[in-house]
Amino acid sequence: MRPAATLNPRKLTPDDLDRGLKGRLLIITGAGLSADSGLQTFRGEGGYWRNLDPTKLATPEAFAANPQLVWEWYNWRRAQARSAQPNAAHLALAQLVSSAREALLITQNVDDLHERAQTDVNRMVHVHGDLFLNTCISCNYRDRAPLTELPPPCPKCDDGTLRPGVVWFGETIDQAVFQRIDHFIAAGDCDLVLVVGTTAVFQYIVNWAIAARGKTGLMVEVNPEETVLSSVADVLYRRRAAEVLPELMRSHAHRIS
Repeated sequence: MRPAATLNPRKLTPDDLDRGLKGRLLIITGAGLSADSGLQTFRGEGGYWRNLDPTKLATPEAFAANPQLVWEWYNWRRAQARSAQPNAAHLALAQLVSSAREALLITQNVDDLHERAQTDVNRMVHVHGDLFLNTCISCNYRDRAPLTELPPPCPKCDDGTLRPGVVWFGETIDQAVFQRIDHFIAAGDCDLVLVVGTTAVFQYIVNWAIAARGKTGLMVEVNPEETVLSSVADVLYRRRAAEVLPELMRSHAHRIS
């Protein structure tokens, strides 16, 4: 087993980053990244809304019991996301994705900050869905139209209701998403695995990070808090991503200039 980063502290060097860009790069991002743009996290300080626990609202059961309340929360979240701007970490990651020979960015975030940072959408996958997508619970209808009533009726079928196009607690992730990620990881060890701002509470996130690093790669965790992955990461940054990632990009740019 590799020595944990806490026992063998080191920093990511320009050579490490260069190796990742010339080889295979996997990036996993979580709510901590969007928190640097002012968006609240479910589990962080201030994560409650109207004194309600978001983890209790983001469920099929909550929607069935009170779809209007759930939609009011998601409309609030949409407004917050629209007013937020990509931060320096989003911009740095977009540059990394576009510069790498092979890259995949896996985000747990349902906002569109990666897209607005000009991340290559062909090299990115949202595992938990899209905050701005409306999907019918009864048919295959989906749109991004503004809502005029809550809960919104489906314009295609008679008895359908639109719901947010996200993966709720208790639901399964689209198998096509799993297959795309598994196919990328199975193609070979990633030279560099960046895990940014995720609490890593879902086992599939942990599995993807470890499997992608394989035997030859380097795993870097950027998170102010300790996670399950901290003990197996090769490099740890206990700082905000909006501070760390631009510094790494500047260091790499200075090296090649």
